[in-house]
Amino acid sequence: MNLSKKNECFKSFENIHEGETIYIIGNGPSLGETDLSLIENSPSIAMNRISLIYPKYINWRPKYYIFCSTNLFNPIWGKDWVKSVTEAIGCKNTISFIDKRSEEYLIKNNCKITKNTKIINNLTENRADKQGSIHPKSFSTNIVKSIDKTGTSMNIALQIAYFMGASKIIFLGTDLGWTATIGKKIDPNHFDKTYRENISDPVRENIKMRNVHILSKKIFKKNKPHVVFYNASKYSKLDLYPIIDFEKFAKSGIVKENKEKLREAKQFWKNLSIEKKYILKIRKFKYRFKENFFKFINKFN
Repeated sequence: MNLSKKNECFKSFENIHEGETIYIIGNGPSLGETDLSLIENSPSIAMNRISLIYPKYINWRPKYYIFCSTNLFNPIWGKDWVKSVTEAIGCKNTISFIDKRSEEYLIKNNCKITKNTKIINNLTENRADKQGSIHPKSFSTNIVKSIDKTGTSMNIALQIAYFMGASKIIFLGTDLGWTATIGKKIDPNHFDKTYRENISDPVRENIKMRNVHILSKKIFKKNKPHVVFYNASKYSKLDLYPIIDFEKFAKSGIVKENKEKLREAKQFWKNLSIEKKYILKIRKFKYRFKENFFKFINKFN
């Protein structure tokens, strides 16, 4: 295989955290109520606009950072994303994995690509269908060969954690339960209200994300059945793992399950219903109009 098409950036990280606990940091609202200083000495994987939370902490930074999002090029909020990505990549104690397609654009926008920045050469994207179903090959067990995004950086993080050999994977800020937004200035779906992202079909996005976890869990169970998963998010609709008390686990390693929260999470999926097609069409039309308007404005700036 042509080396330029392989993800050599991952090669030295195989089983680097064998037998350890890795925290995967989502960007849900509950992350704003989570004390990340409790995991300063633990390896963690974060993504996208995580740097918005950095001013809250003196010492905590993720060990690993992922960026593979097309939001970088968005005419409405792309510049804000560039700033966040630049801040995240600039942390000297963070190893960053970024999609090659983002590299040139970041450099043009004054982002310094440091020696701790690793370039992903072969990123595939088996996108979910209209119902949120995903392709069975959307999870790679050999990320040096290729890694798949499937429309969410969470899938990238799960594949990296698999490759790194973690024995425990703990989720924080993996809330799900997204509501509709077409990039309003006040974002209801993330830990920071200025985050901004287009979620015009939240039902599909919720189902897709849950399916990403279902596929990942299936592959871990088949190939690495010893790996344990816990959801330590403060509040979450992700119902596929035991939901535990984060602070107790982070401070003393005690696993205290919250079965009531898990029941509530399961109920969310039972109540989830597909939205009317005309509502989705109106929402998507409004977003496209807004996006085209900003493209026009940006031509003159």
